[in-house]
Amino acid sequence: MNITRVGVDIGREDTPDPPLNLMDDYAGCSHFLVMGMLAALLKAKTSGVGQMIDAAITDGSASLMPMLYSMDKLGAWGPKRASNLLDGTTHFYDVYEILDGDFVSIGSNEPQFYALLIEKRELDPAAFAGPMSGRC
Repeated sequence: MNITRVGVDIGREDTPDPPLNLMDDYAGCSHFLVMGMLAALLKAKTSGVGQMIDAAITDGSASLMPMLYSMDKLGAWGPKRASNLLDGTTHFYDVYEILDGDFVSIGSNEPQFYALLIEKRELDPAAFAGPMSGRC
């Protein structure tokens, strides 16, 4: 991802970077592969000739960066590490060290996943009223 500069200056300095929405919410940019496969299938169906499909995650992730650039220009994303909604500032979208010394990322910013986080971590729901409650 560093080829495209995706993931630069996110997260905290003491843990691995949390993944940006670009990879997990958009299935690793697989939409480029799916579109290529659909086009190849249509071509093969009409012509009987196969197609080579070239899809790269670097292309897909770079094409999704305008969302973050727009957020930056609107004041909704800043250049400072761990100061944004999706880069380790909140308890529901961060990277945590686990018992074996490795790390796991948690991105529970949707209500059903946030409820599961509260349940599995046995957190007090009143103390964590919701990811957008201002308690983050």
